Amino acid sequence: MLCCVCGFRSRHGVIYGHTAPVSMRMFACETCFAKPYLFFPCKFYIRPTWLIEIPLDKWTQEAEG
Repeated sequence: MLCCVCGFRSRHGVIYGHTAPVSMRMFACETCFAKPYLFFPCKFYIRPTWLIEIPLDKWTQEAEG
């Protein structure tokens, strides 16, 4: 899972993401999500019920096996 804005993949706090019912997935790291001047479509399209927070520590452990 990569940040859609900066492409950062390592541990960078929390990943904020949006998964739409139609296989559209966008994720942003905590730093990019907080920057108001960066364009991130997820900010404008997020519905509160679809907002998920994924702790990167857990995701990294699962990805590494």
